[in-house]
Amino acid sequence: MKKIILVSLVAVLVLSLSGCAALRAPFVGNERPTVITTLFPQYDFVRAIGGDRVDVSLLLPPGVEAHSFEPTPRDIADINRADVFIYTGKYMEPWAARIIDAAQGKPLIIVDASHGVTLELEKKHEDPYEWVGVFELVPGQYRLSFSKVGGQYADPTMPLVFVPVTYRGEDALDEGKHLGKDLFAAAVPTALRHGGKLAPGALLYELEFDQARDTSTFMVEVTTAGTFVLLTAHAPSEFAAGTPFFQDAAGVETLPVLQYPADKDHAHEHGKDPHIWLDLIFAQQMVDNIVAGLSQADPTNADYYRQNAEVFKGRLQALHEEFATFLATVENRTILYAGHFAFGHFARRYNLAHMSPYTGFSPNAEPTPRRIAELIENVRKTNSQVIFYEALVDPRVARVISEATGARMLLLHGAHNISQEDLRGGVTFLSIMEGNLARLREGLR
Repeated sequence: MKKIILVSLVAVLVLSLSGCAALRAPFVGNERPTVITTLFPQYDFVRAIGGDRVDVSLLLPPGVEAHSFEPTPRDIADINRADVFIYTGKYMEPWAARIIDAAQGKPLIIVDASHGVTLELEKKHEDPYEWVGVFELVPGQYRLSFSKVGGQYADPTMPLVFVPVTYRGEDALDEGKHLGKDLFAAAVPTALRHGGKLAPGALLYELEFDQARDTSTFMVEVTTAGTFVLLTAHAPSEFAAGTPFFQDAAGVETLPVLQYPADKDHAHEHGKDPHIWLDLIFAQQMVDNIVAGLSQADPTNADYYRQNAEVFKGRLQALHEEFATFLATVENRTILYAGHFAFGHFARRYNLAHMSPYTGFSPNAEPTPRRIAELIENVRKTNSQVIFYEALVDPRVARVISEATGARMLLLHGAHNISQEDLRGGVTFLSIMEGNLARLREGLR
């Protein structure tokens, strides 16, 4: 039974931990701090750091994909009874915010393992457009409206592309992006002032907003029913002041059937890549954060935790140097990955490129036939003998690509979680990453 002195509240370290923890008495006798971790890397780090002086458990059941996990009421009750709760960060476990809020004034120490790590954007904004919309239109006149916000336009002018496409849905979005990127990069813009008319086609328009008006309007003429993609250098929400952005001749708002980014009101809020443990330098920062949390919970054993952490960080550093030495020598610097790509931080660390048919990290995301075809073409073009696939997810896309190209399938393990069999077999984070190194040696040679 834990001895808790409910005397005062103290800020929970400098770990960007939300909330406060009540002061506690030190552990005595055979008592050990109870630690709950969300993902396998933190679980394994705690095992290496805490040894037999902590009681650590993994919240994520073995074999379960991490991104779709939500804790059960029983899980939350277990966390509230624990001494230390360790999670990756708000971008990996958004549900952790509820636990942090509920822990105010309780003796639970909450460790954000990503504290001090600069997260990269999931997709850097390298495209010349900021917003893309797919529209199903019938012949007729339409109107584009752009309004001042706060007394001024987001920019005096704005590039815009409006192209007909042959595909529908996600494939239409992809086709429009490809066509639009080429036009933004190479086409000579056609200037268009307030009241001017544009037509669908392989043109880059430069809209010039009328500074004397609160709203500038441009006409769109569609002569053939079909699917069209509109690409703008600014998100429509930056020009929103009560007037619908796109309207038909009757003034009825015309909405896209699909858009990128998916939420038109948050065009600037791109997701951040939470898979920091795959960067072995960032993994060492995670170890430091974990040590700080364990030491706060159990000051008596703080030196023991720190010593173990230094040894473990040395092993992480040595493995990082192995990766760096090998990857500095390879000519093939693109990872062709048939799954949800979690290796963004890893790829940046070693200056690698990557290609995946999936967009983002959601396990519910589906690759389009067009993206799969592009990856097949890339495998053929580069004469790659290997297609990598992810763990704990049916590698059906990898099988399709393998059957189409003859490339062998190789696992590149994201280490979020492991199977029950691997857990019983003593698999560790280091052994997973060593396996990844061996398969990269095989696949990138």
